[in-house]
Amino acid sequence: MNKVCTRATALTYSIYSIVVIAGYLTWFGATETLIIDNYANMYFTVAKMLMAFALFFSVPININPMRLALLECIHKEDSKKAYIISTICFQVGSGLLAYVYPNVK
Repeated sequence: MNKVCTRATALTYSIYSIVVIAGYLTWFGATETLIIDNYANMYFTVAKMLMAFALFFSVPININPMRLALLECIHKEDSKKAYIISTICFQVGSGLLAYVYPNVK
């Protein structure tokens, strides 16, 4: 599991680094804080929509492994009550975070 997490983190870091470097080398001093805002054509509008789609579904997909890891840490992996409470807390917490910080930029 450690090997998988390390490789996934390294891959994500590499992709973001390439985007940052390419954006900076394209615009130098005129680079926006959010690199993708520099692009204003149809392809990047579609890319933004796909990214929003992916982020929309990432919370429910990530809740199961997050919940299982938490329940294993507190030795409650067989408790149905802990399962339900942790699911509700993660869902409500995600919703509250999105409500408090609606503009992530």
